Amino acid sequence: MAQLPSLQMLKSFEAVSRLGSFTQAAAELHVSHSAISQQIKALEAYLGRQLLQRQTKKVTVSEDGRLYAIQIRDALKSLEDATFQLKSNLRQAELVIATLPSFAAHWLAPRLMDFRQLYPQIHLKLLVDLAVGDLSEQQFDVAIRMGNGDWRAAAQKNLLFYDELWVVAAADFQQGRLYFSDQQIIENPVISSLETWNWWCEKTGLALPEQTLLQVNDSNVVIEMLRRGLGIALERKSVMFDLVQQGVLKKISNTVVAYPWAYWSVIPEGQTIQPETSLFLDWLRQQVMVYEQALTF
Repeated sequence: MAQLPSLQMLKSFEAVSRLGSFTQAAAELHVSHSAISQQIKALEAYLGRQLLQRQTKKVTVSEDGRLYAIQIRDALKSLEDATFQLKSNLRQAELVIATLPSFAAHWLAPRLMDFRQLYPQIHLKLLVDLAVGDLSEQQFDVAIRMGNGDWRAAAQKNLLFYDELWVVAAADFQQGRLYFSDQQIIENPVISSLETWNWWCEKTGLALPEQTLLQVNDSNVVIEMLRRGLGIALERKSVMFDLVQQGVLKKISNTVVAYPWAYWSVIPEGQTIQPETSLFLDWLRQQVMVYEQALTF
């Protein structure tokens, strides 16, 4: 067999090409920025061609590099799958995922069938809880948390995506009317937390009449109330997107409010990262890419 570049070279290049950043690749692989740079330079020297175009604030992948990265990604996936299959023959694979109820119900669960079809041998267990809690006191393999990334008991954390708030209503609300001005929105019953509507008021410069607000601290209850046509809600895009795509709900305003927290995948401190955890994290990153691409249409 022909001599190949080292696995570390290939993993470093794959991460940089996917993330578009030496810094992010270094964080993902738990090495220094300079180590990533050295691995890429060594790989380019070995191949005798430039794979990356380095600029001041970004990294661009050359056409040769793009094609090579796809092949590396497929090869690494095959290697990972083969390793997992071998190890899973020796033990029962179980993956415990901790997350929030609304995210589990409306973002993760609809996509999990794909993971089950890819890895039917992995037994999935979802721990669903509104309380984030202390990571060090919980028993799980990976958590999907919302926050600013400041978890002291996290051995590894990776940003998944930022969220925003959409103004939504039932598809047949107000006889199927498609668009509401900001003023028309506050003339209707509004549902959800006071905090989120305060952000909306700050952005629009409008005041929300107290009698129009019905406060609910659970997105699943908000969705049920929306389905019944009880009002308008300001809710997270991640929770509402599939329901809007399915025609159950509709986005009724172009006013979008930035959400101050993002979703992260988190590995608790002291937790051994098993092969099934790595497979899930890779799959999760792919699902996020598909989701973000769908948002652009």
